[in-house]
Amino acid sequence: MNVINMARQFPVKRFFDRVLPVLFFASAALVFFIVGAYVAEFDIPWYQKVLQPSFRGIKALEEKYEIDRKKYGCDWTLAREAKTGIGVCRPELTYAGLTLYAPFGEPSTARLISMTGKEVHRWHLPFREIWPEPPHVPNPSREDRIHWHCVRLLPNGDLIANYVSAGGSPYGYGLAKIDKDSKLIWRFSDNAHHDFDIDESGKVYGLTHHIDLEPLKAAQHLPTPRLEDSIVVLSPDGQVLQRVAIFDAFIKSKFCHYLDSITSDKLGDPTHTNGIDVISPSFARHNSFCSPGDVMVSLRNPGILAIINLQREEVVWAARGMWKGQHDCDPLENGNIMLFDNRGNCGDGGTTRILEWNPRTGAIEWCYRGSREQFFESESRGGQQLLPNGNVLITESNNGRIFEVTRDGEIAWS
Repeated sequence: MNVINMARQFPVKRFFDRVLPVLFFASAALVFFIVGAYVAEFDIPWYQKVLQPSFRGIKALEEKYEIDRKKYGCDWTLAREAKTGIGVCRPELTYAGLTLYAPFGEPSTARLISMTGKEVHRWHLPFREIWPEPPHVPNPSREDRIHWHCVRLLPNGDLIANYVSAGGSPYGYGLAKIDKDSKLIWRFSDNAHHDFDIDESGKVYGLTHHIDLEPLKAAQHLPTPRLEDSIVVLSPDGQVLQRVAIFDAFIKSKFCHYLDSITSDKLGDPTHTNGIDVISPSFARHNSFCSPGDVMVSLRNPGILAIINLQREEVVWAARGMWKGQHDCDPLENGNIMLFDNRGNCGDGGTTRILEWNPRTGAIEWCYRGSREQFFESESRGGQQLLPNGNVLITESNNGRIFEVTRDGEIAWS
């Protein structure tokens, strides 16, 4: 009987010998899963510093691969219409002159065209011809993914351009000054992006960004890693004169509470500063809150416009308004601000409008918006320029159109 009982116990023992390890590892896996979910959900500090940057780095590499694989990507869109060339030309309404633009479809290129669309001149200088081994961009994108985001033409034919990548982060690839024959004069090897301005003395005011891994004490709700923007001032020959971190300029000012309204961004780019302009004496005469030589910046994601005094490195004025996803804040000679309001229009004719806004009263003093017949929409890019005759030249970037409108809203040229 004992022999029979022992024989019957052997299969049961073998069963538990096999099942118990499985149950143990399954239980351990469940515990690790719960702990991992807790760590990720509540942003435990060591997760933020060790694991999260690695995960985001892997995701960024995957996204960069996808962008390189596709013909279009990274918020690129096709033109609304297939036709090219001059669409409208009403000489009696236009401000006659040449138009300079930088097409995304032709990397590192700018064209100067006449009112009839004839090319007068072209500049072209690829990124890798300037930076064969860029110290500030360890793994640059393909050449056809690097373009000029902003270009400014000087009276002698020299051109200053900033290089930006469609993919990767930081996406700012630097600033360069070239002559009329596209020969390099100087280069600024840093993550310059989006926009820059030039004052009367020839100094260049640009935007740079870098990845910061340290928590921001004044805004601990913003996770790391994150892109942080700075203002950089360059001499006429491209040497760095000053740097001012935009977060620091807010922190030391009475507008520090504006940081509370900046929300986290899934791309780690909470401010996305996209515009910078030097304050002129005329604008400052109308607005006592600023001085000539201050700079106005546009923080797209939180919808903030701010003016920073570079001597004190401090925000002296800031505002949020009825605009959304704005670009190209222009302080005008009459004391108003003109800006490209990408997503603020709620009526017919597209989401985009151009605003002329009075910062003293908060009133919209002029506005251009599209219609059902003349659709106007650029969700993520764009700009405008007030012309000497009062017309406004508009770049509808996402749909590949440049057009000029009168103050009555008539299209004079496109």
